[in-house]
Amino acid sequence: MKTNDDSAPPQSNVVGKMVPIHVGMSLRQTEELLIGATLQQTGGNVCEAAKILGIDRSTLHEKIRLYDIVELTREWRKGVGKPPKER
Repeated sequence: MKTNDDSAPPQSNVVGKMVPIHVGMSLRQTEELLIGATLQQTGGNVCEAAKILGIDRSTLHEKIRLYDIVELTREWRKGVGKPPKER
């Protein structure tokens, strides 16, 4: 039986790679790995990565800063936008 689930992320044409997630990893570690892999898969495109992950772009930007993986974003590599905030 198929149900309408609005919480499911939209399907993407990006074919993903496997991410090594295992029992015993924290959610934080798992989320960081998944976000990093998705950014790499999209060439650092934050908008596309957010769509694949099913989260808002601003939420993804917050997580990128939280996990200090801003170097994986296209904007950072091109020198576009604001530099990361100092903590």
